[in-house]
Amino acid sequence: MAQIIFDDLRGLTRIPKAKTLIVTKDLNLRELDGETFRDIFFDELLDQMDNYLKVETLHAPTFFPSRRKAHIKSKFSLTLFRKIPALLAAWLNLGDIADTAKSMSHILAPYVDEERFKFTRLKCEFTQFYLSKHLFGWLLDRIHPKVIMLVNTHGYASLAAAAKERNIQLIELQHGIVFKYHPCYSWTSFARHHKRAMPIPDIFLLYGEFWKDVLTENRFWDEELYIVGSPRIDRFRSEAFPKGNLLKLVVTTQPLVYPSVYCDFFQKFIKLAEGKFDFEITFKLHMREMNKDAYQQCFIDVPNVKVVLNNENPSTFELIKTADLHLSITSTCHYEALALGTPTLILPFKGLDAMAPLLENGYSALCESPEKLIDLITKQQIRPVDPQISAYFFKPKAVENILNLLSSLDSERDHNGNQTTQD
Repeated sequence: MAQIIFDDLRGLTRIPKAKTLIVTKDLNLRELDGETFRDIFFDELLDQMDNYLKVETLHAPTFFPSRRKAHIKSKFSLTLFRKIPALLAAWLNLGDIADTAKSMSHILAPYVDEERFKFTRLKCEFTQFYLSKHLFGWLLDRIHPKVIMLVNTHGYASLAAAAKERNIQLIELQHGIVFKYHPCYSWTSFARHHKRAMPIPDIFLLYGEFWKDVLTENRFWDEELYIVGSPRIDRFRSEAFPKGNLLKLVVTTQPLVYPSVYCDFFQKFIKLAEGKFDFEITFKLHMREMNKDAYQQCFIDVPNVKVVLNNENPSTFELIKTADLHLSITSTCHYEALALGTPTLILPFKGLDAMAPLLENGYSALCESPEKLIDLITKQQIRPVDPQISAYFFKPKAVENILNLLSSLDSERDHNGNQTTQD
């Protein structure tokens, strides 16, 4: 960590100006491509862009090796922009912030968890936000970007606030499931008049028409939504991977449930499948699951079961693209499987509410038990994916769509700037 901070300080002494600021995370470096790791959200796009500056947030030492081998390296990390406000906020006492925290704590106390919203905690968090906003403001005043692109604005509220104070356009790329009850996107029409003051994106780039249909239900999101697709999905759509004779099942896990839950289900499935058909199961672990021992111990005597960490090859998309069937609980991978032409089933363990649109519209089915899975396979009830459905979830030609949009926004800014000068 000391070396990272030293490198960051060195990078901060030579901050270049850039039209576009790219804000990403080290945990997005999840795909090994030859000798380098690709950022799964940005690198396809950045290969076609210029005049940008890329910075990143660090999450865990696990990703440090990926960071050293990044396809496109960041100029510096945002570690100091988070550490310094967090350290100072613990002992600073800013009058107006303390008064606001005390008032809010008093109002909320009867209705919410007292510990979470007690005065001292709110004062610390508000102070941290205030300091962080000023630090990010200092950074933006040196970079002078016209646009900031990132994958979750809600994780960078202080940066978003600093950007809005400087009239810098915030563009968010969809990075997972969004639905009308999502805590970060579930604003209703009641909040429409406060948009300008909220740390939310000015433009939200969505994967496909489906996601726009979902988000507009609450009548908050409207002109901010643009359908562009996913550069990463497009890359895997265009690549051909060989398929063997075995029935290939890919299970993408989520740490919402213990490994033993997956193991119990598929141990029963394996026993039921013996003598009926040949198969291979690959468990692709979630990025927060750093150890595969629990899964490997469950299937130690089963040679046709593989366990792959998130940052190991084959990548998640390669596994899904080459599979005959994908299974998971609540996961964006269901939609990504459909985009890649692979049928997908929903496991019954947890989080079914977010999967309701897939179930209600027949895009997927709930696999309640190992017996049900055997039945679906042996009776050939798993239907191929219609290409129109694939495009509904993920619009094709994402890089082209995004570059065209950025060009259009540039022209619009130039036009507005000229109008202001003339006035």
